[in-house]
Amino acid sequence: MFEKDIPFDEWLLKPNSNEIVGKSRTIKLDHKVMQLLVYFTQNSNKDLAKDEIIKAVWGEGFFSEEVLTVAVSTLRKALGDNPQKPKYIKTIPRFGYRLLSAASSPSKKNTKKNLLKFLEEKIGLRFLIVSFIAILFLVVSLVIFLADKHRH
Repeated sequence: MFEKDIPFDEWLLKPNSNEIVGKSRTIKLDHKVMQLLVYFTQNSNKDLAKDEIIKAVWGEGFFSEEVLTVAVSTLRKALGDNPQKPKYIKTIPRFGYRLLSAASSPSKKNTKKNLLKFLEEKIGLRFLIVSFIAILFLVVSLVIFLADKHRH
C-alpha cells in the first residue's frame, strides 16, 4: 500500500483507495491503472520505455504491450487527456511514454533549480554562460563609458 495522497496538477491521487479527485469529480481507477499513474508521477518528465514500465507496474513475467496500451488509454480518458495534444501523457513512438506534468507544484526553494534545469535543457548551458558574460561585459562597458563621459 502507498502511504499518502499525491498532488498531481489539478488532481489529488489517492492510491490507497484507487481514486483520483478533481475539482468537481472523483474517479475510481483499476488498481494497476493507479499503480501506473503513481509510477508516472515518480518518474515525471522522463522518457520511460514500455518494458521498463511493464516490469515496474506488472512485475516479472510475460505481459504484452497491450496491457500497458489499455492502461494508458484508460488513464488518459480519466484525466481528460488528448493523445494528439497531450497535457499529461506523451507517447514516444516505438519507445514508451513520458509524464509531462510534475507530480506536485514545485516549492519556492526548487523553483530556481527547476528554472535553471529548464533553461539548460532548452537552451544549453554553454549558451547561458556566454550570454551572461556578454551581458556582464555590456553593463561594465556602459558603466565605464558613463563614468568617463561624466568626468569630461
